[in-house]
Amino acid sequence: MPAVTLADVPRLPITVGLIAASVVTLTMDLLGYDLARLHMSALTYVGEIWRPWTSLVTHADPLHLLFNSVLLWRLGGYLEARYGHAALLLMFALPGAMASMVEYVFHQPAIGLSGLVYA
Repeated sequence: MPAVTLADVPRLPITVGLIAASVVTLTMDLLGYDLARLHMSALTYVGEIWRPWTSLVTHADPLHLLFNSVLLWRLGGYLEARYGHAALLLMFALPGAMASMVEYVFHQPAIGLSGLVYA
């Protein structure tokens, strides 16, 4: 798998967007904003259908974000460069939501990109 570099940033809007959204939400969390509406919860099943996806961009701490971002950059960047934006978006949407819902069952609240990266 060829490595993606910073020169590839303009060609990887989905990968870069997910990492940027994660940085923004962690920054907001560290500044004291309440991000509970973004976390996966049982409210997903009563109408708050955004939660499986928004929980992917919330992280517990900077180290959690760093590791998830490195994995997403390497894998997501490669997949987006090779298969395109739409393919990566589908690979994000379906397994990402499933990973959030399954993780919620075993570990509440489900947050972070780990489930997506591992899926």
